[in-house]
Amino acid sequence: MPKIQDVGNRIRFSVERFDGGYNTKDSPSEILPFDTPDCLNVQFDIRGSVQTRDGTDKWNTTSIGTSAIDWGISYNNTMIVWSNGAMWKNSGPTGTAFTKVTTSSGKFATGVAVGAIVYQNILFCSDGTNGPWKYTGGESFYNMGIDTPSAPTGASNGAGSVSTGTYYYAVSFVNSQVVEGQISSASAGIAVTSSATVRLTGIPTGSSLAGVNERYLYRADAASGPFRRIATLSDNTTTTYDDTIANGSEGKSPILDGTKPDAFKTIEQHQERLFFDSSEDRTFIRYTEVQNPFIAPGINEEPISSGDGEDIQAIASQDQVLIIFKKNKSYGIITTDPADDTTWQKLELPANYGIIGPKAFTKVQNGIMFVGQQNWRITGLHFLSGIRLQETSDGKLRSLNISQRIEYDLLHYMNESLWSSIVLNQFQNRLFMAYAYLGSPRNDRIFWLDLNRLGYEGEPGSWAPWSGINASVIFPHYGYLIFGDSTTTGFVRKLTPGVYNDSGSAIDSYFWTKQLAGDSEGQIGSYVKDLRELFIWFQKLGSYHMNVRVRVDGDTSAGVAYPVSLAQTSALWGSMVWGVDPWGGLQTDFDERIPLPGYLGKKFQIRFDNQNTAGQAFRVHRIELGMNMRRRRT
Repeated sequence: MPKIQDVGNRIRFSVERFDGGYNTKDSPSEILPFDTPDCLNVQFDIRGSVQTRDGTDKWNTTSIGTSAIDWGISYNNTMIVWSNGAMWKNSGPTGTAFTKVTTSSGKFATGVAVGAIVYQNILFCSDGTNGPWKYTGGESFYNMGIDTPSAPTGASNGAGSVSTGTYYYAVSFVNSQVVEGQISSASAGIAVTSSATVRLTGIPTGSSLAGVNERYLYRADAASGPFRRIATLSDNTTTTYDDTIANGSEGKSPILDGTKPDAFKTIEQHQERLFFDSSEDRTFIRYTEVQNPFIAPGINEEPISSGDGEDIQAIASQDQVLIIFKKNKSYGIITTDPADDTTWQKLELPANYGIIGPKAFTKVQNGIMFVGQQNWRITGLHFLSGIRLQETSDGKLRSLNISQRIEYDLLHYMNESLWSSIVLNQFQNRLFMAYAYLGSPRNDRIFWLDLNRLGYEGEPGSWAPWSGINASVIFPHYGYLIFGDSTTTGFVRKLTPGVYNDSGSAIDSYFWTKQLAGDSEGQIGSYVKDLRELFIWFQKLGSYHMNVRVRVDGDTSAGVAYPVSLAQTSALWGSMVWGVDPWGGLQTDFDERIPLPGYLGKKFQIRFDNQNTAGQAFRVHRIELGMNMRRRRT
């Protein structure tokens, strides 16, 4: 809290920290002393300092095309991004060059966000219409599900071990993960009049996208089965086979329902199953078999308030609960035993909030944060724990209040037509929310939230708005936070600590204090004061200046600027000038008195900025205002 010293008619009012964050809910004079009514491109540290945010560098030095980045993910220490209708991969954890996965060309719609997940060391993805696909590295890009082949043909051919009768044959494909798909339809009956060999011909092969490693052959004495395995073809090329397997020597039964997963917009791994929406009917959730992500039997589906006119928007998982978000409501499926779906419980979340878009959520410790919607309007940022909106651990902060301080911006400064493009992710206990500012045709702003302060002394974290980063996707990769450009540049960028520019462009970084009246109860605030001096504690970051500005009583101008040098100083024996240079080694933290000509007013605002210059920053720890008391204004 602020400190007040009363020395005669001189008031010393100090603000010890600035990490309350951005607050437009209350007036600039009513917010807390460490809040800010106006800031841009700043961040806060655990000690309460405010500083210019970290900058960004291009990750790929060469553009991958003239389209936006549609999505991105880290896979096996390789960065994967989607752009221009294809997948692109870089060369290892820190490789800066992207190459196209040529087998993926034309398999994705340009400008459409991709649903993607890594499970069992395989990347599964779809744009909601095309696919779904699986990727295992290199050029290994195939269908996620396993195709059902056509039936083979054949005839009896000479002596052999197959007894007299009529036989039917079928085939199944086996993928590179040695998982079998659904058996084909039966061939026409092949009559054997005496013990013979049956030659099968026209055995189907898989397409280039099928990813077939081998095929199983089956035989039955009726078209309806039961079929039993008679052979394995360990390739995807052989089209003939001579059946000499004696009756009674057949092997295993086939997969009768190997239905493939549908194209999806959203997908989540939960207790060894993959859950996804279905392009066939987006009011249904479908799911794969336990530990088998390639098959989603027809019975593995669950209607989610089917017929209410709302499609499934997003799916998230926490503990034993699967959360299914729709536009204006949400559901939880409790899966105590993931292998037995007859024991699952489905219920509508009592908070009755939906989600604004398929990427508008992120997992945090003990829960999920998401941008909610009710009655087709944004309701704010919510924290979901279990199957209901929870209080935070200190018992003071309800999730509805997490975004209360930025509510005005959420309701008035977000492009409503692009709400569905909002993207959330968290990195190093900070939340990043990319959105389109009012009138923008793409995501061009970020809200940054310090989760370390979530619930701290009853406070809902520390917010700060950022500009200069156009992010269609935000994801971590190899210890970096990555932003994919929403503009048509074909670049991805990384957040880079200590770099105070965005690929060479200046970061417009500033911070206004609240309107400081000289106390927090309002007694001194009713007096006119004469602001005579300002003490500032700051860090010397480089050989340049920051601006400190002052304005009075609700003035909306930029204020009067007082440049402060941030150059590190040192003066050692034999080089210093007595009475001019400071004595000692390099000084990084510093305090400075700024004499003022005298500002008469009841309330004063102080601003720090980096002069909107590339490579420049500021970091301020605390300030102290020296004021003379004048009179009570009536």
